[in-house]
Amino acid sequence: MPKQFDVFPNPNRAFALYYPYIVVLQADVVATERRKIVAPLYNAPTSQTPPAGVLTPKVMIAENRFYLLIQQIATVEISDLKTLVTNIVHMRDKVTRGLDLLFQGV
Repeated sequence: MPKQFDVFPNPNRAFALYYPYIVVLQADVVATERRKIVAPLYNAPTSQTPPAGVLTPKVMIAENRFYLLIQQIATVEISDLKTLVTNIVHMRDKVTRGLDLLFQGV
C-alpha cells in the first residue's frame, strides 16, 4: 500500500515528460479503497525553472531537481502506483506549509 510522501512514476504517460513523478500526499491513517491523493513533480527545463516557493518546493531525486506542484492536486488509482522511487518524508514540513497555504490561506 502506498504511503504518504512516497514517490512513484507518473502513470499518465501523456504528462510524464514534464511530470515524470507523483507524490502521495494522503495521510496513511486515511484509508481509501481505490484512489490516493497525489501531486506531480515538475521536471522544469533549465531555461524555465520556476523559483521554489511555498506551493512549489524543490525536491531532489537522484541528483535531479524537480518541483512539487502542490496546487495541482489530483487522485490516482492505487493500482497505478507500482514502482516506488523514493520517499520524501524529510520534506514533510515544506509540503505541509504548502497545503496550509493552499487550503487555509496561511
